[in-house]
Amino acid sequence: MHHLRVFFAILFPEKTQDQLSNWVATLKKTALSEYIRWIPEEKMHITLQFIGALPEEQLLSVEAQTKIAIEKLPAFQLQFCHLEWFPNFRHPKILSCFVQPQSELKNMSELIGEALTTLNIPIEARPFRGHLTIGRLMRRGTPGIILDEINLVAIPPITISNIYLLQSKPEKGGQNYKPLAELTLAGTRLQMKGGKNSL
Repeated sequence: MHHLRVFFAILFPEKTQDQLSNWVATLKKTALSEYIRWIPEEKMHITLQFIGALPEEQLLSVEAQTKIAIEKLPAFQLQFCHLEWFPNFRHPKILSCFVQPQSELKNMSELIGEALTTLNIPIEARPFRGHLTIGRLMRRGTPGIILDEINLVAIPPITISNIYLLQSKPEKGGQNYKPLAELTLAGTRLQMKGGKNSL
């Protein structure tokens, strides 16, 4: 039985990726670079539900059930807010960007989780907190730098009208993400990559 490591996430348009790249370029000029392994902008995303190892033959069921769960959700504006340590300042693991609206992100995560549960697929028990990973700490401890004092150019809000089922595959220096399916909000149909409907 072949398994795929998969998760649901929000991806960003090229313009936003360029703006995030500018953020990283600014951050690299600070003391943070001694602590952080930066995420390439084309790999940045917001995880909604992490599934992990999924039998390949379950992909269609996951896509179909999730489509039903979220298809009536409206598109929304995603706001890029402040930098923060995740999951918290005392025990940081990643440098992240806090995003809003958390209520819409949490609701979407819960609906996807409920869809997965109906298929007897386990989901994470930890409380959901939407965030965008900018980089991962390479060693213990928090750099002695106040994040709010870093001058970053504001990134305009973007409209989120699609989410993606991604496959995560290890590669040198990190993970490679391959879109397997795209789910469109506000009642439109799920499209398989390559233009075929999964239903």
